[in-house]
Amino acid sequence: MKKIIKRTVDFLIQGGSATTGFPIGATLSLVGVDAVAFASRFNEVTKGWNEFIFNVKIIVYINGEFDLVIKSPKVWDLFIYIAKESNEKLEVTKTNIYNICKFKLLNKPYLIKSFYK
Repeated sequence: MKKIIKRTVDFLIQGGSATTGFPIGATLSLVGVDAVAFASRFNEVTKGWNEFIFNVKIIVYINGEFDLVIKSPKVWDLFIYIAKESNEKLEVTKTNIYNICKFKLLNKPYLIKSFYK
């Protein structure tokens, strides 16, 4: 049976720090998603990635299920991370671009399938 999408919700959330408070909890409750289940699952998946901000898409279906898509961090965040790790000044080099492209290609959007209400 084909799933019918009721609504999609997009957030920018720092890794490992999703809460059930405002604005995430309020928005999710309006569309019928359990904010506690979302926050615990997101924090579990992004544990150890606290320095990154993730683009999160929640797809809510008519039957009450939802899918959670967590995309890889923004390129600028990856540049800052690489500069901090290598103790270099922040500059665009071929090596940094290569490392970021490799990271983005290897880390496709993370899809967490079908949660129930």
